[in-house]
Amino acid sequence: MEGRQDVMLKNAASLSNYFFESFYLSEWFDE
Repeated sequence: MEGRQDVMLKNAASLSNYFFESFYLSEWFDE
């Protein structure tokens, strides 16, 4: 169970990081 929770945390972190980077880059390069 601990391993599954660790995987879920990593997936959530990478997913939120992906959305943050895509949003930041779209705002930065928006013309």
